[in-house]
Amino acid sequence: EVFSVDDPEIKRYVPDRVVFLVKVYAPSKLLNVYAQLGRVIQAYQRRIREIYGPEHVRKYCKEHGLCVWLLALKMLKFRMVEDGASSVLGYGTWKVKELRKPVKELNGKSIYEAYREAVKEGFNHKIFSAMSILKQELFEKAIVFMESVEAAKQLGAMLHKPHGMEDVAVLVGKGNMTMEQQASALLQFKQRARILVCTSVGEEGLDIPTADIEVWLDPPSNPKKWIQRFGRILRQPGDKKLARTYALISLRTHEKNKLLSVKRKAEKVYGFTQRLVVRARAKALPREQRTLTQYLR
Repeated sequence: EVFSVDDPEIKRYVPDRVVFLVKVYAPSKLLNVYAQLGRVIQAYQRRIREIYGPEHVRKYCKEHGLCVWLLALKMLKFRMVEDGASSVLGYGTWKVKELRKPVKELNGKSIYEAYREAVKEGFNHKIFSAMSILKQELFEKAIVFMESVEAAKQLGAMLHKPHGMEDVAVLVGKGNMTMEQQASALLQFKQRARILVCTSVGEEGLDIPTADIEVWLDPPSNPKKWIQRFGRILRQPGDKKLARTYALISLRTHEKNKLLSVKRKAEKVYGFTQRLVVRARAKALPREQRTLTQYLR
């Protein structure tokens, strides 16, 4: 039997939900690489239209070499800002010859060389924003979601320093963790850890304790993922506190449009609604000052 979340008997068990859209400034050098990658992608799209027809560009084709490289280039461009510059450091897509040629707009450097410079100056602009949110907010349990395994490992290592190894669990897919290691990470989060850093493996099919807050390093790629992530902060019956999600959005990129598009689809397909609140990036306080949350803690 199917029930609607608007049914009074169901609704009283569902907490109020809010997504805080947190604006994050990506480094200018990274944005330059992002823009040049966009030009390379457009050139590949033109070639595919000329060879296979205008409709072929819209297909998810893995049959032709050009189409495969186009998909790889798009993924590289998206992940570079969604999960941070260093998350794509080991991508094989950097072998594409167009990324190794000198570019006038990059002062004669190749896109790959400009990217390496950007990584040296700021290896991951999203990680520090996520850490800032976790530092300032009150919570018993928090989950940080992202697609990139590399970004998850980086954030986990960064959080171990202020919080300690026992207070932060890291959960990634089977290709990077054995079943025993995954089970150990889940047990750690249930029994002791306050923070779980995980990839999409934590979105479904695992018995993960509910959390007070979530941080999304990247926007969910489809409505199903949107609902699955939100399901991790639905509380126990009678607990009517606010379910808070913080979605990090790199300014001057595709991320805001992607987030809003998936949100609309989730509402249309599943009837799942939540408030959306836009926040500017929080400014650091002087050392002698504390946030209200830190004071209450």
